[in-house]
Amino acid sequence: MMRVRLARGDDATIVKIAGESISLIATISAPPGASLEVTIDLRAGERLRVKVHGSKKQPDGNFIIDGRCVDMTRELRQELEALNTKLP
Repeated sequence: MMRVRLARGDDATIVKIAGESISLIATISAPPGASLEVTIDLRAGERLRVKVHGSKKQPDGNFIIDGRCVDMTRELRQELEALNTKLP
């Protein structure tokens, strides 16, 4: 899992990434169609926009947010996909 920060200052964790699809665990929900700005410390605070498909509340009170990465560079995609092989 990789920790990231949302634009509002909330923490989130990437739990799955495949191509443009991404799943995050966050302390906030996001409605379908919303855009989230995610800051990734992996590349000196590079930002990534995520177009939300939906979110679902988990028993622990967190939310799983599923979405699509928007305007991600090829280099960042390759780095995240390499990390994806290490995610559970």
